[in-house]
Amino acid sequence: MPMDFQLKSPSYAADAGTKTEIGRRSLLLALAAGATAAAAMKGSKAEAQTQEDPELLTLADALPVLERDYLEALATRQDIVDRFAPTWPRAPQQIYRYGNQCTEERGVDGLAFAHPEDSKSGVPGALISVGKPEHFEADIRYNKERIAHIMKTKSKRGLKFHETWVARSEEALPLAKTYWADLEKAKSASGIDDANGRLAAVREALHAHVDQIMRFQEKTMQGLVIKAQAMTAWGKVEPFQRAFNIQANDWADAMAATVMRQAQLSA
Repeated sequence: MPMDFQLKSPSYAADAGTKTEIGRRSLLLALAAGATAAAAMKGSKAEAQTQEDPELLTLADALPVLERDYLEALATRQDIVDRFAPTWPRAPQQIYRYGNQCTEERGVDGLAFAHPEDSKSGVPGALISVGKPEHFEADIRYNKERIAHIMKTKSKRGLKFHETWVARSEEALPLAKTYWADLEKAKSASGIDDANGRLAAVREALHAHVDQIMRFQEKTMQGLVIKAQAMTAWGKVEPFQRAFNIQANDWADAMAATVMRQAQLSA
């Protein structure tokens, strides 16, 4: 059962480290109690269903469908990544640029490419940034304007510098046009944008549903188990997305409160 979603949550306050530790202990307690509750409920499910809040039971019934939709969307996206990654367009070095109208070069999976690791220091290389055609067109105009100005002066200082950059950008411009056109064709052929949109939508729906369950005040031990099931479903989401779930600590706290509440009721 993946449970690291709240442990990777980013910190937004000075006491975030302490709160994360509290959340970890709360979560472990909640999981142990959830397993105990699940065992205790065997043979008494019908009775529990008559006692638990119908609204929470309705939320529980809808959870598997949302989880299935998410996993199907994730599998669809991964299939696209696996099939298209080997032939995904790569930018030629001539269009590596940083500045306006430049952006990171990314693969079909959305991850940015980086320069090779430094062989001496072992430090990972910086992310590769590539220029769009508009960048090189603007660079050509600017340097030609500077050349025209310099030609009116006696010293001709800086002339060689601007001539060099005109030549570089004129060489890069057609390469940039080809690269960005090929990239758009690859995106269209792969369907990755639609797959990403679908995945984001079902992930958000699952997140909202889990959040609704975790904030619900249950009446019985069955409610505790439902919350454990919700946390398990969210644990199947990509680690990166779980890491930025700012509700993670709230969910852990809510689960801990549920455990304590049900322990007092059954005492």
